[in-house]
Amino acid sequence: MLRTWIALILAFATGSTRAAEITGRIRISGAPAPRSLSVRFTPPGAGEAVTRTCRVTADRFTCELPAARIDFRLEAAGVAPFYVWEADLASNSTLDLGDVSLSSGASIAGWIETETRGFDLRTAAVKLVADAYRDSVKPNARGFFQFKNVPAGTYSIVAEAERATPARMSSLVVAKLREYVLETPLQLRPLARVELLVSPPVDPNGNPWTVRLERFVPMSSVSSVVASGPVSERGEWTSGNVEAGSHYVRILDKSGTAFERHQIEVEPDMPVIPIAILAVPVTGRVLVGDKPLRAKVRLWSLTSDGARVETDDDGNFECILASEGKWNVDVKPVGSYQSLLVKPVLIRRRDGEERARVEIKLPGGRVLGKVVDESGHPMKAGIRFTQAGVPSTDTRTNDDGEFELIGLDEGSALLEAVTKTAESGGVNVMIDADAASEITLTLRELRKITTVLTTTSGHPVAGAQISYWNPLLGIPRPAVSGPNGRFTIVVPATIDHVHLSAYAPGVPFTLTQVALPRDDNSVSVTVSDIAGKLAIHSGENLFWPIVHHQGAMGSFGVLRMLREFAGPPPWLAPGGIVIDVEPGEYTLCPTLSINDRCVTRTVVAGATTVVDATQWAEGR
Repeated sequence: MLRTWIALILAFATGSTRAAEITGRIRISGAPAPRSLSVRFTPPGAGEAVTRTCRVTADRFTCELPAARIDFRLEAAGVAPFYVWEADLASNSTLDLGDVSLSSGASIAGWIETETRGFDLRTAAVKLVADAYRDSVKPNARGFFQFKNVPAGTYSIVAEAERATPARMSSLVVAKLREYVLETPLQLRPLARVELLVSPPVDPNGNPWTVRLERFVPMSSVSSVVASGPVSERGEWTSGNVEAGSHYVRILDKSGTAFERHQIEVEPDMPVIPIAILAVPVTGRVLVGDKPLRAKVRLWSLTSDGARVETDDDGNFECILASEGKWNVDVKPVGSYQSLLVKPVLIRRRDGEERARVEIKLPGGRVLGKVVDESGHPMKAGIRFTQAGVPSTDTRTNDDGEFELIGLDEGSALLEAVTKTAESGGVNVMIDADAASEITLTLRELRKITTVLTTTSGHPVAGAQISYWNPLLGIPRPAVSGPNGRFTIVVPATIDHVHLSAYAPGVPFTLTQVALPRDDNSVSVTVSDIAGKLAIHSGENLFWPIVHHQGAMGSFGVLRMLREFAGPPPWLAPGGIVIDVEPGEYTLCPTLSINDRCVTRTVVAGATTVVDATQWAEGR
């Protein structure tokens, strides 16, 4: 049953309006008693809560409330509220609470609920978690819980109970000395039963399929195996006592290849899920330019592991895929460390043909390179290749610092060498389809620059998701600010500035260019205390434009780095995204370059500015 937090906290059980008093002695560890105290409650017969000032003399207080069985809380500045439940003021005109211990600092309060009859909420445990912080409390019989003396930071809350699905909330930012109340209760749902019907019940080699059920690990990008086993002769598979929420179902052949992979939402009393598998024989060939390539090939999709095969000397291969349609392709030349991300290919049988035929043709561009240190000595390193702002292949050197890249598109590209302690920075290279390009990359020691993110009023911004880049870095690099707003920028010594974007709940998105002084390994970045709203309407297809602001270029993509919210992400809106941003002028573009398709808008504090990106989203 959903109610507002005020109604839940201050529910009453009688209609009496006679006056009564509560009294007691205030205790605050290591601090003097507050000079003022108030009591908050809902008067019998009233719909809204009221707050009354109590009389405070030295360390004693007296508050007037209705003579009824009532819930109330005592409040003072800088301390956690003190809750009293079902106080019997109907038969006691004066209730002495004795010593009331108040806790300094911020606090977090909320409720847990369940639809399971007879469930004792007091058996649950509620945990508060941050990077270096752990605390646990028990709710009362009505499901109320409170954490006291909570340091500033970004927290996750988990409610757990036996034979129930844990309820979670993340990205709760504590920044001020006040109580933070969860807007909605944490729902403890019963465990569920998952039933599948797989058709046909056997793989192309006549072996029964194996089902593997994996649960998404909340607040992470990984999953864990919940249950695994073969289907029956009729293709049936069942697993009980499964937590509600997002899961993967993988249908594996005898070799362990997932022919089908589906995301499902597990709920109590869910119906049987049918899964149909179609096996498509495929014949293919891999070429570099006009020459066959001996390579290891992986064909895969979001719903299938696909197939891993090796071509022969003529570049030919055969495999079986789960279905027709578009398939992603990875190519790794035999005898090389290189991995190539190839454009998706269409797998489809022609009329009357039993097999689908596909040709994977790579461009003929090639690079021969060497990596050295600043003294010219050969060095082992990883190699990244970026073209048009997109990483398309990588490799590593041999023991002599030499490397080769093949299958490259013509045109300008960025090459960089990377080790744990040094980088070359991005070096431009021109790729020719008819001749090998030669290049030497020089490694330079990395700089680590301590950066502090604060608001204009001086408050540290904790838990901000940060992305910084420079054209010579190739791809953006992530960071997260700590409780004091600190994070580290790591770049080669040749980099003198970065474009930085940052976002944290409660503060506006910021995009700025940050200078990196050569004689100082510390910088500061300031986020505005005021914000306007930027609404990007993109229709059914969510679109993330490139953004130019204050001489910097970046993306709103850092918003997606916050992995989980209590409900939908706060920036998600019907038909697009709405973001709190710093006031000022913004240029939004569908691609990296500024051209006549870009739009420029000025965001004003307290107002909403709308950008129509539907054409960009539909045309990508």
